[in-house]
Amino acid sequence: MRSAVTVLVCAIGIIVMLAASEVLVRGLSRLGVKLAFSAALLGLVTALGADAPEISSAVSALASGARDVGFGVIVGSNIFNLAALLGVPAIMSGHLRTPRGPLLLDGGVSLLMTLAVGAWVLAWVSAPVVAAILFVIFAAYLMVLAASPARIDRWPLPERVRAAAVRAATAVRPLPSPVWDERLELSPKQRSWLPVSFVPASLGAIVAGSAITVHAALDLASQWHVSNVIVGTIALAGITGLPNAYAAIRLSLEGRGSAVVSEAFNSNAINLLIGIGVPALITSGSPARAGMLADLLWLVGLTLLTLAMTGNRDGLYRIEGMIVIAGYLAFVAFKFAG
Repeated sequence: MRSAVTVLVCAIGIIVMLAASEVLVRGLSRLGVKLAFSAALLGLVTALGADAPEISSAVSALASGARDVGFGVIVGSNIFNLAALLGVPAIMSGHLRTPRGPLLLDGGVSLLMTLAVGAWVLAWVSAPVVAAILFVIFAAYLMVLAASPARIDRWPLPERVRAAAVRAATAVRPLPSPVWDERLELSPKQRSWLPVSFVPASLGAIVAGSAITVHAALDLASQWHVSNVIVGTIALAGITGLPNAYAAIRLSLEGRGSAVVSEAFNSNAINLLIGIGVPALITSGSPARAGMLADLLWLVGLTLLTLAMTGNRDGLYRIEGMIVIAGYLAFVAFKFAG
């Protein structure tokens, strides 16, 4: 009886979380359309909204003292994102097209931040240092997105660094267009800012739903004698990644491959920044564990593979999407075998 009630509570938390995420993503996407964001910035904003369940769940787990679950949610979500946000849309759309410049920028930032977290897990750097590194990398990325190439060219940077930043900023210049359905934007009623006004309330609902889901999932794990590692890295990571997957599929079916790729890698970067970087500021020592290191190595390997396949043929085709999904399924099998 107790298990049935806990399952029901968990289901309610998931429903609240996903419904609120839909409202949040629509509001942030409408904001991006109104302000004529570039594909990269549009992907960043969408990822920021859809990442709320993952981040809230990780923080809720950390607050509950389940440190391995919190870490697992973030790393597991990032591996899941590569399959669900890139692999599945590539299969459904046939070709997830994206220019190489934005791909290298978005993917490079995500990869650098993953390596920084790896250095912390290995105890090569302290918690405050890894937090600082994550914030610096992401801040530099935001500056490239926000500044014009001409302005970047005046920055006091080494010549090669400045030239690379100019090329990256040029590659992600705006191609603004409606996100969800172009027909919706034809109606004056749909041009309103109303969806944006629901963002704060939906964010609060996501946090509440995530907290309910995490506590219920941990209770079920205890009742069913399931490892916290499996709960965090597989179950919660997959559940909380569903809003991101939904947004990516919608974007891919509308032919917005660059925004999908940007959303995927930005989602991973934001997860690391807020889900690991911020908690690292209030924790001590290193979370070093063999399982954590193995998960990070898997994430680095699958990220490199995805970047290589995407950059090789101006995007992901169905076969590459299947390979990425197979990589995630192999990770799940590896976790259960362990």
